[in-house]
Amino acid sequence: MKKRKTLYDRFQEDYCAIYEPANNKNGFRIRYVYYSPWYLWEMEESALKRQKRKTLLETAAGLAVFLLCAAIYSDVNTQIFIAVPALLALAAAVPVAFGAGQFFFAKYRTTRFVFEDVNKRLRFWPTLASLFAAAAGIGCLYYMIRYGVSPDRLAALLGYGLTSFLLRDVERQYMRISFTTEPNDTLKHVQRATLNRE
Repeated sequence: MKKRKTLYDRFQEDYCAIYEPANNKNGFRIRYVYYSPWYLWEMEESALKRQKRKTLLETAAGLAVFLLCAAIYSDVNTQIFIAVPALLALAAAVPVAFGAGQFFFAKYRTTRFVFEDVNKRLRFWPTLASLFAAAAGIGCLYYMIRYGVSPDRLAALLGYGLTSFLLRDVERQYMRISFTTEPNDTLKHVQRATLNRE
């Protein structure tokens, strides 16, 4: 079985310690330089900024609608076949929120660590959260068919349905963005600057 990499392992793979002269008791300081390839989402920079905003807003809207829906004082939210998928949807939406935040704050050229984290959180978790929210919505529909329609039940159904749509759209939009890598010559520049100082 393949051993899972720790954060430290991932850091060691991508960063190199550089010793630089410094006015301290040791006479040097250590600076960590990222030297792995740069990762870029293949989209014009201004369009990528718009897409990042849209992803963050859509994720926030999905979570807000879900929380409002879950807060509705309704008998549908007390049914186990609705409450369980709703709680699972919330649990799956947490990584989506972190991924959307990371994506929003990521630079145009980003590190492998950030790219892999965003990719993992926006390519799998939104669909899972969407499916669970849809299951809660289907549970609401079933309950209404059996016991009748009321405004609170209908609001819960629409809320879970909208949450499912918004979170699924987050992944759909993100999946349309391809990426590329770019060589990183930072280490060469640092070494050249060090030699020049010497």
